[in-house]
Parts: sequence; C-alpha cells; structure tokens
Amino acid sequence: MTGKADEKPYYDFARFLREQYGGKVYRVPVDLDLGCPHRQGGQGGCTFCGERGARATHLGSSKLSLQEQVAKGVAFARERYGATSLIAYFQAFTSTNAPVETLRALYDEVLSAADFVGIAISTRPDCLPDDVMDYLGELSKKYDLWVELGVQSANDETLRRINRGHNFACSAQAVAALSERGIRVVAHVVLGLPGEDIPDYRWTSTALAALPFSGIKIHNLHVVKSTALAAEWREGSVRTMDEHEYGEVLIDFLRRIPSHWAILRMVTDTPREWLHAPEWWMSKGQFLQHIEKQMRLCGWHQGDLFVQAAAKSTATATAESRDKKGDSDTRCMPASAIRRLSSISRLRRFFEAADIPVGPPGDGPAVIDFGFGEGDLVLGVPQILAPPSQFPVHVAAVPHGHLDRDKVMRALPHLRPLVEGIRDSEGRYDWGELLLCRGDARQHLYRLRGRAEIILLEPPDVQSTPELFSLEFLRRLLRMLQPDGVVIASSGSSALRGALVRLGAAVGRIPGVAKSQGTVAALDQKYLVQPLCREERALLKRTLAGVPFRDHDLRTPRKKMLRHRDEVVSRLRKRGWKTRP
Repeated sequence: MTGKADEKPYYDFARFLREQYGGKVYRVPVDLDLGCPHRQGGQGGCTFCGERGARATHLGSSKLSLQEQVAKGVAFARERYGATSLIAYFQAFTSTNAPVETLRALYDEVLSAADFVGIAISTRPDCLPDDVMDYLGELSKKYDLWVELGVQSANDETLRRINRGHNFACSAQAVAALSERGIRVVAHVVLGLPGEDIPDYRWTSTALAALPFSGIKIHNLHVVKSTALAAEWREGSVRTMDEHEYGEVLIDFLRRIPSHWAILRMVTDTPREWLHAPEWWMSKGQFLQHIEKQMRLCGWHQGDLFVQAAAKSTATATAESRDKKGDSDTRCMPASAIRRLSSISRLRRFFEAADIPVGPPGDGPAVIDFGFGEGDLVLGVPQILAPPSQFPVHVAAVPHGHLDRDKVMRALPHLRPLVEGIRDSEGRYDWGELLLCRGDARQHLYRLRGRAEIILLEPPDVQSTPELFSLEFLRRLLRMLQPDGVVIASSGSSALRGALVRLGAAVGRIPGVAKSQGTVAALDQKYLVQPLCREERALLKRTLAGVPFRDHDLRTPRKKMLRHRDEVVSRLRKRGWKTRP
C-alpha cells in the first residue's frame, strides 16, 4: 500500500469514504427486526451472539418505527459528527431474513425517509437466495451497496465449535455470487475464537485473500453476558486476548490481506455492562493509536506479507500439482547443508523433508526433543547440524515416562553423567549444550523459555503416548516454534496429522522413513519439501482416522485419552463418517 506520509499504515474506512464522497459520511444504523434464521430455527444461534445481536447502542431497547430510527440516527449523525452524506446501515442480526417482497417494502421505507447515498447490509452467507441477490443487484445500480458477510473463520472445525450453522464453502459461494452481480462485499471475521491460534488466523487471512472481497471487519473475541460462550468462559474452556496479545495477532493479520481492502473495523466495541471479558486497560482510541504506532515503527503496512505470498503462489501451485500426480521428486537441502549430514540415513530423510534454516557461526539452532530416548531422532542431531567448532546446538531433551538410559548412553556415551543423575541437568559439549528435563513432558511446556527452530517428537507409536500428540499439546508446540521452524515426528499417524491440520499448520510427509513415512509440520508451507495436497488435508478433517486426541488441561491420563477418542470415533461413525478415504 502506498500513499502520503501522514496516512495510516492500513486502508481505514474513513479514508475510503473521504476518497469516495469528499466529505464526512456517517452510517445510520437501522434495525429491520428480521431476527436471525439460525436462532429462530431452534438451533440456538452462534455461541458468541447476545440477545441484541449487533443492534446499535444509541437506538436503545425501545421499539421504534423505521422512520423514527432513521430520524434519530440522522440527527445523531449531523449533531455529533457533522455528517454531510448518509449511508443506510441494516446492521442488526440478519438483514436479508425475509422473502424478497418483504425486503423490498422494508428497504424502500427506510430509503425514502432520508437522502441516502449508499446502503450497507449485514447478513449471513446462508441467507442469500438468488432472488434476494438479484434484488440487491438492482439496488447496487441506484446506490453504493455493500453487503457485510458474516464469515467469522475459514476453519470449518471452528465454525462447528461456535455453532455457526454454515461452513466456509458457503461464504466463498456467497461472495462469488454477489461479486458477479457487481456488489461489493465485506467479510466479518473474529480473531480469538475458541480453539484457534496464530496458524488458524493466518489460514483465514489466506483463504479470504483468494476471494473477491472489497473490505473487512475484524473483531477480537468478546464474551457477552447471557450467551452460550459465557457459560464456556465461566467453566474456563474459553479465554480472550489482552490488548497487547490481540495487537500482535491483528497486525500480522492486516499484513496478510490485500492492501486495497477497506478496513471497516479492527476492534469490537461492546458496552461494559454487557461484557464478561476481556477487560482492557486501553480505550478503543488508545488501542488504534498503539496499532498504528507499532506498524510505523516496524515499517509494516497492510498487505506487505500478502504481496510476498502472491509472488510465491505459482511455485506453490506447481508443488501441489506435482504432489497430486504422485510425483516422488522432492527438492534437496542446499549442498552446504547436505555435506554436514551424517551417515544416519533415516535421520537424514527427516531433515531433507524440511528446509532447516542454518544460521551464521555462533548462532546455532535450538532443538526441543519431546519423548527423548523413545526413538532415535535426537541422537544424530549433533552430527548433522553441528560439527565441532561450528553451529553449536542447544538441545532441551524432554523424556516422557520411562527413559531408556542404556540406549541413550550407547549412542552418546558422554551423556552418562546427565542420564544417571551424577551431574546437574545441564551439560556442555563440543557440539553445544543439552538440558535434560525430567518428569511429565506436558508440564515442561510452561517451563521452557524461548522459541525453537526444530521440535522433535520421537515416539513412533501414537497410541502408546497420546499425551504428546493431543490437539492441545501440539497447539502449544506450534506456539514454541520460530516463524521458520519445523516440527519433525517419527510417526505418520493420521491422528497426529489430523490434529496439525485442524490447528492450521502446514503438514508434509517424509518419504522412505519406515511404513509411516514420518511427519513434518511448519507454520508456513514454504519450509516443507513435500506438503500434503489440499485433498489430503480435507480428508484428514472428515474421516475417522484423522480424529485427534484431546487433553484439555494437559493432565489427562493415557487410558482416558484413548477411551475418549474411541467414544468420539464411535459417535462420528454413527453419523456416517468413513474410517479412511
């Protein structure tokens, strides 16, 4: 995005309106009292949605006619904001939830009550039949028309979790159909929805950027009183982000969407008397100033990462196409890296499956090995990445349960003092240093500091140690990764890969490593040599084999985790899910 030095580092809606109309423009909220079909159909509505929906605060709770609402809104706009142009904003709940003739009558009544230059219509993607969209197409020839579409997330698992009532494909179809009729579309998204994290937000930004949207409204998750989400929050299964955490997530999201999209909103504005969480110290204005300041200081702007991603799209598409055809040809690591590989062929294949970043001398990689001693992944790391005097490795070895001390000492005899407890838990060697963390590996997630370039999951059998492969454990691992880091696992289990896919990670296979092939994952697909194709990712989400293990408090016993997954699989089988593709 380019522009004057005093412009914001993102394309805010106020700037768009100035460019479009040359004066002060205000949207006049109107409640058509059409409700929401998802609430009226006995399905309960979205878990985050309150009783008032998105009804404007200044309208109060009293029942006003459409003309009274318009009159009140116009007076408010002119007195408080000095508005010279007005847009009719059908904001509350689903403003297309009626037969087309009813909509014609309601819309005409509002539009005749003031001199509006435009219309903004808030609705759901599953509430846009063809005749309604045709009518909106007619209106777009007389007024500037925007349809605000409630997408919320591109992750279907999340949409089910919040009881959204439609999938992401429904949103994609709706925006395409509206765009074909010449209608501009704004996406509504929520960052911080239950179960989502940075990989999910990035996946949503990428998925949205591929569709013909013209703008976006970004909300941080709010827990509104008297909602289903409020009950989850009281139980401790839902958390919200503070202003600093959300600020980092928001900036990253803004940088990944097209620079020409108008940003209509970046933070939720819920009255405090309706709100459980979050409780911020910053006001809305202070938060927006904070975002602008941070982006300016770092030289970031809306769309700068989207441009980078677009430049790589052709190469990515080519790689996906080759993968779909079953071509086993894969790229190799740089020649300098290959020369440092040891003769351990199995381990070599793991590292060739990912572009392992190698820093300058003295800045070696940090490695965390979970399930240390249960496989043989970590045993060759010093030989592969750190010849003596160059690239020292910093390894945190985290066994889980029984540690095969004899096996470790046979392979790396100099670790004997550590393994036998003769020396403290940290040892220094010519190849780097190793920290041995004893106890339940899950608890060390909160004790380890910093981020790792490489995270190893040694256990080859997921069933024997499901604690290290649960959705919750893997989510924490992804948070511990450097942006260019990778997770490498001995196992190629569909339960493992299914969990990683649900978390929004890029997932790939490691050819030629036993029958399971092994698994490699990253926050960005560009660090994988042979990523799973789109069809494989989709199948992992909707087959029984890809159902992940769950460990909500990271303390669940192994047998209980196995039993819970079996129960989930049984329920899904009754619903018609298939065992495998």
